[in-house]
Amino acid sequence: MTTQIDAERLIIGSILLRPATYDVIADMLLMRMFENKVHQEIFAVMMDLNRSGKVVSRAAVLGNLGAEIDGRVTDAVLSALTHEVIKEEKNGAEIPIKQYAQQMIKNYQHVEGGKLLEEFKAELAKRGSSPDNVFDRLEDRIRALMSTGGSSPIFSEVNGGAAYFNAMAETKSRGFVPGVPLPLDEIGYVISEDSFEAGNLYGLLSSSGEGKTSLIVQGLFKAAQAGHPVCLYSYDQSEQQIIRQGVAQAHGISANRQRSADLSTREFEICKSFADWYDQIPFRVIHCSRETVGQLVRMCEQFQRRHHNGKTTLFAFDHIGKIQTGLKRDLDAGSRSGEINSQLKAFMRINDAAGVVLNQRNSAGMRRPNPRPSDIDLYGGEGAKADYDAIMYIYRKEKYKKQRIATAASESDWKMIHKVFGMDDADIEGLAELGVIKSRFGDPSRTSEIEFDATFTRYISKRDGAEQEDLGI
Repeated sequence: MTTQIDAERLIIGSILLRPATYDVIADMLLMRMFENKVHQEIFAVMMDLNRSGKVVSRAAVLGNLGAEIDGRVTDAVLSALTHEVIKEEKNGAEIPIKQYAQQMIKNYQHVEGGKLLEEFKAELAKRGSSPDNVFDRLEDRIRALMSTGGSSPIFSEVNGGAAYFNAMAETKSRGFVPGVPLPLDEIGYVISEDSFEAGNLYGLLSSSGEGKTSLIVQGLFKAAQAGHPVCLYSYDQSEQQIIRQGVAQAHGISANRQRSADLSTREFEICKSFADWYDQIPFRVIHCSRETVGQLVRMCEQFQRRHHNGKTTLFAFDHIGKIQTGLKRDLDAGSRSGEINSQLKAFMRINDAAGVVLNQRNSAGMRRPNPRPSDIDLYGGEGAKADYDAIMYIYRKEKYKKQRIATAASESDWKMIHKVFGMDDADIEGLAELGVIKSRFGDPSRTSEIEFDATFTRYISKRDGAEQEDLGI
């Protein structure tokens, strides 16, 4: 095997002989990856030349190094390096530049990784140190180290075609696409997927009071019942409130009655059984205040590290308008949304998790004559769709009709109300339209009707033969 020093010599010599060779390793190597100080100095000059848009030629390198380097004549040092390459090539060997660069990267990661472990071993030994905080920082440092060098997708050794076919073959063997079960069949219909797929980020849009939190809570408990780890980051509701809602949805005991403890003996037993079950499963509700997206991602990493069990984890964020970017400069809603969703999407993809981000509708869309949701109602507007794999909406005509009736002041107001919402209240009472405004691989115009049970804050499928599912918890 070629030694580190020999690899350095041959890489630098090849660039001196053929300047275009620099492009092969430009995104791979850093000066600090060279162990030999002379090689470090030469490569630093090459990097400076490249950054300034100049050709990395032998003459340019020589001109920037000066007459001597490390007490030796610079011209002689460069000649010796090129001679090494010529000698190798005369023997019929092709210099595997990229292979040598990858070898140098691995050597660098081994050495620096050892230093990291020693550093954090000392950190853990300190009295009063928090293991979670230490491991989080270590994980960040390791991730940064492993992404150093060769990060450009141009140099990927992965065969895309083979990866595509292997994934498809694994799915056929498994019988399903890895993901989280959906709480209602209608969701699968509108997003054209059978589950919240691993690696995907989904959006859920509605105005306040239309039940988007209720729907996602229903989904979280359905996933938990199937053995999936679930975690909700809520800026509005506490863990106890979410548990009450889970009991209401599963067992028909309203949250108000639970809060006032107005329960029969049997209902007390049901609530106790639910609480015991909840404490045994990987389900967390994090009550947030002003967390940045970076902090949320780190908490997701902690949860995944502690609770991942081989099944796709479901993360939910309620809601995007409350998440901070952590950037000092002010951003408009579109830029904020892009900054937040790109980080959440990257986490889901890397960790084979699924995420759902709740979006509160902006007020402008609700003032339209026909307030049915559209992409401009998203937090951040139409441009915010980019990082989502699918975006669902909930639209309850009943709510909007009541609002319009309360403020109707003219005959034209009433005509518009009847045109948009119909004459008969019974046609829309207790119903919600579930639709989609983005579906990466499906029909973005699909809609379906579901029932909303306000007493127990749960949605019920209207599909033939479908009944409210007893979670059995």
